[in-house]
Amino acid sequence: MRPCITHPISALVLSIASAATVAAPPRPLVANHPLIGQWTGTPTGNGCSETYDVRANGTTLVTSGDEVTESAIDVGDKPDARGAYRWVDKVVKSNGKKDCGDAVTPIGDVVTIYIRFDPTGDKMAICVDAETKQCVGPYLRVRPKGEGSTRL
Repeated sequence: MRPCITHPISALVLSIASAATVAAPPRPLVANHPLIGQWTGTPTGNGCSETYDVRANGTTLVTSGDEVTESAIDVGDKPDARGAYRWVDKVVKSNGKKDCGDAVTPIGDVVTIYIRFDPTGDKMAICVDAETKQCVGPYLRVRPKGEGSTRL
C-alpha cells in the first residue's frame, strides 16, 4: 500500500520508515470493517492514480503507477480516540516497477499508517501519524454501479 509517495505514502513514509514496527502475518479484518473494499485516488497531484484493494483476509493489492504490490496487514478493529484506524503494512510481493512517487517499494518494507474516514464512509485519508496531521488523499470507495453509501 503505497499512496503515490512510494509504497503507501512514499514521501511521507520515508520519514518514518526507519521507525516502523515489524508486521505480524496478515490478520483478518473484523466483519463489516469500513476499510474492506477498493479505494482509488490521485494523492500526489501529478495525475498518477493509486488503487487499494483491501481484503477481509488481512491482505491488500495496491497499484500505484506501474507498481503492483501485495501486503500483509494488521488493522485496528475500531478507531482510536481521534477516530483513526492504525494500519501496519508489510509488503510481501512486488512487481519491482516504479510507483506514483517514482520509487520502487522493496519486499519486506514495513510501515505504520493511520486511516481516517469522512462521515459518509466513502472517502478516506492515509496519514503518517496518529494525530492525523500529515495525510494524503482523499481516496474514494469504488462501488459497483447502482450501489450507494454504506452508511445507514
